[in-house]
Amino acid sequence: MLIPVIGSIFVIVCNYKFAKAYGKSDWFAIGNIFFPYIFTTIIGFDDSQFVGNK
Repeated sequence: MLIPVIGSIFVIVCNYKFAKAYGKSDWFAIGNIFFPYIFTTIIGFDDSQFVGNK
């Protein structure tokens, strides 16, 4: 019963860190958490550069 909760938290953290690694704002990261297919595609097709972990 604890595995789905931990999995959901892991996905949220990964989506947040993914957006921040490309230099996006916190609002973009929140959008990436709720609509990952849309916001990941935006990162893929705009001119974002990987800046790494901060």
